[in-house]
Amino acid sequence: GVPELVEDSVTGLLVPSQNSSALSDAILKLYRSPALRRKLGEEGRKKVLEEFNLQRSAATLHTIFLEA
Repeated sequence: GVPELVEDSVTGLLVPSQNSSALSDAILKLYRSPALRRKLGEEGRKKVLEEFNLQRSAATLHTIFLEA
């Protein structure tokens, strides 16, 4: 889910739900900053590769099955 993947200003930008003004501001911030888009993308990719790879997912499932 979003909380596991997106860390505000590290792997993405989080805005409060139902707040179109904050969403608009975040979109404009990303639009105006190619460097920020690149940084967030790189950090997001790094997080996915570290925390959501096949080996780690398999190990987690294995642990769950052993505990059941």
